[in-house]
Amino acid sequence: MVAILSEGLKEGFGGTSKIAKTSRGGFAITQSHYEGVNGIYHDEWVSGGGQELGTTEDGKSFTRTYVGNVVAHKKLEALGISENDVMAVLKKVIIENGDKIRLDSDFVISLDDWRYTYTVTYKREDPYIINGIEEIFYKGHSVFVHTFGISRVIES
Repeated sequence: MVAILSEGLKEGFGGTSKIAKTSRGGFAITQSHYEGVNGIYHDEWVSGGGQELGTTEDGKSFTRTYVGNVVAHKKLEALGISENDVMAVLKKVIIENGDKIRLDSDFVISLDDWRYTYTVTYKREDPYIINGIEEIFYKGHSVFVHTFGISRVIES
């Protein structure tokens, strides 16, 4: 269905596709682009959110938007961790479980003191919409949250 979103995310966030700095509408953004067997994927983001676009090999297009971030550095310091620690956990989860997260099913995994959850909060077939929340916890404390919206792109 939306395998290109998972494949592109693994390749982009996993570091194998080209990451570049650019601007859009006067805003400095970061982007990744990937073309593979399941289609074309493009992601653009700033600290706090972004948008992924994917087109499958059979011509169906999807967008996945996301907003959220790591909690305040002061809270991380109080827990004895850094933003880099949180992002390392997120990267590990994406690389190892990218086809199971940020889509249409709930997912939970624990990694020592860390816990990752993705919960689908709304799903509809017509129009095609999926909303979800991704959260990372360290020793029971929420340290990262993203909300997602997935939609089919219909060209007029």
